Amino acid sequence: GVSGSGKTMVYIDLIKSAILKNKSIIVLVPEIALIMGAYNVLNKFFPDYVIIWHSKMKQTEKKRTLNKIKNKQGSIVVSTRSGLFLPFNNLGLIVVDEEQESSYKQDSKSPYYHARDVAIMRAKFSCSNIILISSSPSLESYLSCKNKNFSIYKLKDRFNKYKLPDVTIINMKNKENYGKGYGMISRELFDNITTNLNSGEQILLLHNRFGPQIKIFEKLLIDLFPNATIARYDRETIQKNNFYTILNNFHENKINILLGTQMIAKSIDFKNVTLVGILNADLGLNLPDFRSDEKLFQLA
Repeated sequence: GVSGSGKTMVYIDLIKSAILKNKSIIVLVPEIALIMGAYNVLNKFFPDYVIIWHSKMKQTEKKRTLNKIKNKQGSIVVSTRSGLFLPFNNLGLIVVDEEQESSYKQDSKSPYYHARDVAIMRAKFSCSNIILISSSPSLESYLSCKNKNFSIYKLKDRFNKYKLPDVTIINMKNKENYGKGYGMISRELFDNITTNLNSGEQILLLHNRFGPQIKIFEKLLIDLFPNATIARYDRETIQKNNFYTILNNFHENKINILLGTQMIAKSIDFKNVTLVGILNADLGLNLPDFRSDEKLFQLA
């Protein structure tokens, strides 16, 4: 389904059906940073049913969660990929949100696996239902739908018939798109950021690679917009802060411009964001990755 089409409400209805049958549910998200958002949404509908699991939890927290599962005190687990291995005896539904994300693939240490594929196998072994959710499905899932191995359901319109955002592609090879001292921020993006700041609206800027370049963009933004509150969200900053501190501050309008990697492009609903910019959008095409075209399409 397109962004904002109500995909979350679809799987909430499926969760309701599973709970009525006294079944347990695993809801997978690709990043730890997304867990609290999913938890808060589900907890509104299913208070006292929802628990959390991820690799950064303390051992005492993990033991508490495992005891809740053992004592059937938590029917819904919101987790990253490791939650797939929790010991549910009555599993009824697995939800894989943003199923196309490469974060579901564990390739840094053994065991090596892709959580989406493991989820499909666990659903098969436990006779559970599984739903893969995405605005831009992975090529594997799309092919499985084409071959009728998967059933596909499309949500083509946004909730309440809201209009999809306008998209402008800026060619930075053209000199007229450059501004003096703007770096890789185009004149049009600079003007739109200025307008949004003057209107009290927030801006989300994405750079799809972590590293020195995103720090250069951060410094550039601070120089260009000295009166704005600017924060960077990537693996380095979340190691210094709590996983949720920066995002919570942005939700509470304490931050005007949030600059981040693709981590903040996934399943996060920012109410006051009216401008999104992707910096160096075609950078991903030059990476030595056979999925580079696919990943750039999914990010955009």
